[in-house]
Amino acid sequence: MRASSRSASLRARSASRAAFSAARAARSASRRPRRSASSSPPAPPPAPAGPSPPAPAPAPAPPPAPAPAPAPAGPAPPSPPPAGVGALKSRWGALQRAPTSP
Repeated sequence: MRASSRSASLRARSASRAAFSAARAARSASRRPRRSASSSPPAPPPAPAGPSPPAPAPAPAPPPAPAPAPAPAGPAPPSPPPAGVGALKSRWGALQRAPTSP
């Protein structure tokens, strides 16, 4: 019984980790290609190996460029913050405060 609950928690943890890494890869990919942004829209990140997460995290809003990618669901920041640990922490704090703020 304990092994089944442990495997379920490990499965959930690996799924959340895969979703986080996919979102991070999409974020870095949307920031990186400056020379090929006009030729084609960025491709979606590859699916992680193993059990796929039930609901992958939506990719962050793309930078202001003529890209036909749909906007993610939920509140999006008005402008992408600069890269850095402080910017990521502030974005995470804003995401955590978003549902409770009126």
